[in-house]
Amino acid sequence: FEDPRLADHYTIVPNTVAIVSDGSAVLGRGNLGPVAAMPVLEGKAALLAHLVGVNAFPITLRRQDDDLIVKSVSEIASSFGCIQLEDIASPRCFSIEGRLQEAVDVAVFHDDQHGTAAVVLAALVNACALTSLSLADLRIGQVGLGAAGLAIAQTMMRYTGRPVLGADKAQEAVERLAVIFLKELHHGRLRDAEEHAQLDVDLLQVRRVAIRLVL
Repeated sequence: FEDPRLADHYTIVPNTVAIVSDGSAVLGRGNLGPVAAMPVLEGKAALLAHLVGVNAFPITLRRQDDDLIVKSVSEIASSFGCIQLEDIASPRCFSIEGRLQEAVDVAVFHDDQHGTAAVVLAALVNACALTSLSLADLRIGQVGLGAAGLAIAQTMMRYTGRPVLGADKAQEAVERLAVIFLKELHHGRLRDAEEHAQLDVDLLQVRRVAIRLVL
């Protein structure tokens, strides 16, 4: 095959997504395994097909081994235009995503991180428009720094160009954000983020995103 780029014109590759999970964090309910993850993956595939006409294939992996996940997904990546990681537990998801981004030539998207962050950012932009506030001028507090929370904090920082007040019950979660953003992180307790932030995104309750505007 002289020019692999022609696959974008003559095959389904560019319009096809692999939705991959090891079932280690199914809908925030914990490590339920690959079979329990399948309905979630099927639901995401149905949404992609119905809303944007994208072919999506649910793929569950039986073993929760980081090296094996990276190797397995890398081997099949050429059949897809995008790899969408789903329901892989934190903090393993960060390493797996980063390694895959380096290993494959297609986009790697972790829905729990980037999908949630995109939705929260859209909600905050609209809320600020309705209240005549500027998101860039608000102090944002992110309570809960797991996969979704860390991505939300990162997205808010990139969008506003300002640091986010970050807090989590687990100190190692706070340290992950500190490593990534260095001086941009406010090292605080839960009380700090809630008291000093004007806008608080709370992810500590399972399956709930609470956004409070405190002025």
